[in-house]
Amino acid sequence: MSKIFIHLGAHKTATTFVQRNLMANADIFEKQGWKLIWFQVDLKKARKVFVKFRGNAKLKPNQKRLLDDTFESIRNDPSDILLTYEGFLGSSSMKQGRLYANHALPIKMLKDAFSGRDIKIGFCIRNFPDHIESSYNYRVSVGQANVSFAKYVQKVSVQKLSWLKIIENLSTTFGAENLVLWTYEDFKKDGVVAFSKIVQAAGIDTTDIAAVLTAPQLVSLNAQLVRLLKRWHDAARDELDISPQQARLLRGKLHAILEELPRPAKTEGHFGPKRRKLYTEHYEHEVALIRERWGDQMLNFGPGSASDHSAIEENAQTAAALQAP
Repeated sequence: MSKIFIHLGAHKTATTFVQRNLMANADIFEKQGWKLIWFQVDLKKARKVFVKFRGNAKLKPNQKRLLDDTFESIRNDPSDILLTYEGFLGSSSMKQGRLYANHALPIKMLKDAFSGRDIKIGFCIRNFPDHIESSYNYRVSVGQANVSFAKYVQKVSVQKLSWLKIIENLSTTFGAENLVLWTYEDFKKDGVVAFSKIVQAAGIDTTDIAAVLTAPQLVSLNAQLVRLLKRWHDAARDELDISPQQARLLRGKLHAILEELPRPAKTEGHFGPKRRKLYTEHYEHEVALIRERWGDQMLNFGPGSASDHSAIEENAQTAAALQAP
């Protein structure tokens, strides 16, 4: 039976780093019979329709047909499939006060869409306050958050936050044995080695990995810079005499610049110490429960050994030499 590994994200858990590394090694995976599909890049039209679907919007017949045809083509592909998209479970927005409030609907759709395939699910979780702050910072940086952080998290409470419920749903739908889970905190110990272990868990031989990017960049923005960005976006929207299209272009340019800037290891956050401590303790309690119930599916990444890195570097050098004119 053909296999499919679905990398669900979540948002703000080094997903883009994993995706770019997958792209860098796509040719090697293909030699093993694996086809890589980066959903939002390779299937842009289907991605736009799926965004509407996961938000419970009623799809028009032609939209539903596009989505059905897209998933059918993936299901019927004889290759083993690596499918990655951090937005499968929904938006990173916290306006409903919960993480992926409508996650049950896309989970069911993915199960139905790929019936008959041997499905594995890769999913990463992150400390609640860090995840929420990073989500807000990103949305401000691209001009999607027009409110203060206090208003952004107004509906959020400790009781509403849960990775456990999402993992329970994934486990019930796909089977516990088909989950590949890890925490962002573990991933950060050594992102390069972690990437290799995630790929191995998908069922891919990593012996010949020939291109692994450098360690994930720190992309956190401090609270002061985020407030400045928000003010700039407010001015671009309400005060500058430019068209919406020009404003979007400016936001894109600004975001690209921010992505290139070096970031400090620690940044000022939006949560106060007491609230951060409360949310962190709740997260740590959930992680303990997840490890207790799905310990065999949890990946742990210690700092990579010298041999781990030397093998990756040797493969990369060999590939570069073969490609040289």
